[in-house]
Amino acid sequence: MDHRPWTIPFLTILALTAAACGRSDQISVRLYPALLVTDRAVPPPAGWERIDYAGGARGGQASYDVPAEPLITEWSIVAFRGAAQPDCTRAVVARLNAYGEKRMTEFTGDPENLKKRHLALRIDDRWADVGPVLGPVRDRVPLYGFTREEVERLERHLASR
Repeated sequence: MDHRPWTIPFLTILALTAAACGRSDQISVRLYPALLVTDRAVPPPAGWERIDYAGGARGGQASYDVPAEPLITEWSIVAFRGAAQPDCTRAVVARLNAYGEKRMTEFTGDPENLKKRHLALRIDDRWADVGPVLGPVRDRVPLYGFTREEVERLERHLASR
């Protein structure tokens, strides 16, 4: 067995580096347009899927149809400010990059989407919030339903890219 003085420190550094590289600050944040399902017998439009939202502080339990492609993802968020909500969740007001601003401006600029459509927020594998589109969105969008840990992960994700 080799007992060179550098062996133990080298192995320790190697183990710590491997552990740090394995830590994931990745988070998936996706915002979709959503249509409230009023008749479950009618299938979702082509390219859309049906989701069952359990309900939250801003809306009750309901089914929605959402498209396969989101309007924006975490890559459209350049900064945010978080705030605690009365239901112990966190809300963030996300500042969007030019692509995200363009997508949200187009979507919320259509009068048919205002108050008739909803926005569904998916964080990782969970539907965090579904709420109505109340007004035009430009370069900032409020997102509801984050946990404290998710807000911290989003902050680390933005800082590390």
